[in-house]
Amino acid sequence: MRILPLALTIAASTAAAETCSRDAMLVFDGSGSMLETGFDMAGRPKIEEARLAVAQAAPQITKTRALGL
Repeated sequence: MRILPLALTIAASTAAAETCSRDAMLVFDGSGSMLETGFDMAGRPKIEEARLAVAQAAPQITKTRALGL
């Protein structure tokens, strides 16, 4: 019985992605706390983790909207 809610969630996400055309703006926190070690096992600073996350997500985001930083 759990398949139906999952299917509805996937369908809603797909529909939202197809109709999503508004611009988006990302804001980075450049404060000193972002130089602290993040949560990954490599021990990278939080700012580096944020940069990597944006680098991975941006190609998908920019298919449907303009993206600013």
